[in-house]
Amino acid sequence: MKFDQAIRSCIQKYATFSGRASRAEYWYWILFFWVGWLVIVSFTRLFYIWDFGLLIPSLAVTVRRYHDSDHSGWWYLCPVADVVLLFFPSKDPNRFNSLS
Repeated sequence: MKFDQAIRSCIQKYATFSGRASRAEYWYWILFFWVGWLVIVSFTRLFYIWDFGLLIPSLAVTVRRYHDSDHSGWWYLCPVADVVLLFFPSKDPNRFNSLS
């Protein structure tokens, strides 16, 4: 998946917590979020708008990434599991639908 496709996919699925997100989609989103945040912090004081505006899609893509590794999105609430589970490879088929 290309960078622009991953970002477009996350924006289109703004508040979609069902389904799956590939590893590339998740990591491109994280890269986009933090690079954008650094640029905004460097030049303006509007990073609160950036954070608030991208909170829901960030949560949604993280939950979909958990689904892709065949885990419940509720694992997001456990910070230790958060680091470990995001690196698990995709499992196909799994209980959260096919990979989109």
